[in-house]
Amino acid sequence: MTKIAEKLDFNLQLYSDRSALVNFLWETGELDYAPPGELDKVANYLLYAEDVDAASGSDSIDVELREPGGKRKVSYEALIESALGEREATAAEQRKRSSAYRIPRPTISRVDTGSPYDDCAIPGMRDLWAAIDIISERYTYAKNVLDGKCDMDPERELVPTYQRKYFLREWMIDLRREQFLLRDAYRPCVCNNGGAAFGYGAYAIPDVIGVRIGSHVLAPSTGHEVDFANPQHIHALLKFYAGMHYGLCDSNDPHSDWWEVYDFLDELVRRYAASAAASPEHKVILARKVLGFSNEEIVRELENYYNRSYSINYISTIWKRSIAKAISKQAELWYEEYTHQPDGSLCNMMRWKVCPQCGRQLYAHELNFGQRIDGTWRDLCKVCAKKGGKG
Repeated sequence: MTKIAEKLDFNLQLYSDRSALVNFLWETGELDYAPPGELDKVANYLLYAEDVDAASGSDSIDVELREPGGKRKVSYEALIESALGEREATAAEQRKRSSAYRIPRPTISRVDTGSPYDDCAIPGMRDLWAAIDIISERYTYAKNVLDGKCDMDPERELVPTYQRKYFLREWMIDLRREQFLLRDAYRPCVCNNGGAAFGYGAYAIPDVIGVRIGSHVLAPSTGHEVDFANPQHIHALLKFYAGMHYGLCDSNDPHSDWWEVYDFLDELVRRYAASAAASPEHKVILARKVLGFSNEEIVRELENYYNRSYSINYISTIWKRSIAKAISKQAELWYEEYTHQPDGSLCNMMRWKVCPQCGRQLYAHELNFGQRIDGTWRDLCKVCAKKGGKG
């Protein structure tokens, strides 16, 4: 099958010209049944037009997201999910936002400290870096020549063209992505095997690398840690959930490095799904994303079964921010319950309430109960209140 990228004319630099070509390909059926990867090439072709600057940080170009009811949101999350737009979107968002909540990007370090945990200690990583440097140098040369920043070197075999520049950039990005795949394959763990169990709910957490919930250390370590109160850590665990969970169930090995981590994550997900914070739409997004469904498929399902219209970008925002943050809040609630178990003591028992409608004994927390103006907790839990109860 002919690649879509081969039909794109990279000598066209203006967005209007590139858009006209893409419209022509669409009308002639060239884009019909194209796989998502090829459609990404078309999107990048338009995004990197000469008069489109997604990295400028200006207010002239924003991705607008519309929710039902006419509300408007702005998000770069869909670009961040793509390696092609990650650098531009992250830089622009950090310049424009002053919020303390930002999603850090994973990084690869070439620093050699002599530690076995250095990225350079991973077999094959240095060879991959050498390949990246070669392709990066070629791309930079082609870009500088085409941008008029330097003259063409007659002694080089590479003749810069917009087509070659595009494919060199794609090649360079693919190689850089391979760094993370190589590291995940060689060192696929946030924590290693161990055995420091902690009690509530019988969820044992390995203690070699370290586990914490915010400032509360569950398993101390001098190395890396996984923080269940950190939405970025939650998102990373969920991102690889399908593959990791399948491997754990397939091996049926409770002594696996990951067994307790994902067992505890499952508990947090169950808590979130049963809470008032999880709408039916958000449950669908969570269930489908961990199985690898595309945003387009999720949008169609929400429209068909829930009559709710979400943009593709907004699905990414909910997935990476709202859901991950809500699950991390469940981890904080879990720790409160763990440290104040209803053991009959007056101090602890005052921290628990029984909902008169569902009869559940719940920890007095903002995730479980609403508050009155005077600061006291409402009688009904949030789940019952959401169903229409009063109190």
